[in-house]
Amino acid sequence: MTRYVCALRDIIGEDGFISCLGGANFISLFKKPKKDAVIRHLSGVALSTELRGIEELFVSAHAGYFDTERSSRT
Repeated sequence: MTRYVCALRDIIGEDGFISCLGGANFISLFKKPKKDAVIRHLSGVALSTELRGIEELFVSAHAGYFDTERSSRT
């Protein structure tokens, strides 16, 4: 799980953030151009593992997202 979240953090980059709310619950904010890459990652990736007899694990997540637009109101 740590590798999965670290890879997601790399996709989001320094101009966004990801935080653990507890257990396996996370929240993240990132800029819109990163959305497709984040969704691809959440849809599932194969991660190498050091578990005996298992070379790779497929990890995915259930997630919802909310698009926001910056308001120009003054």
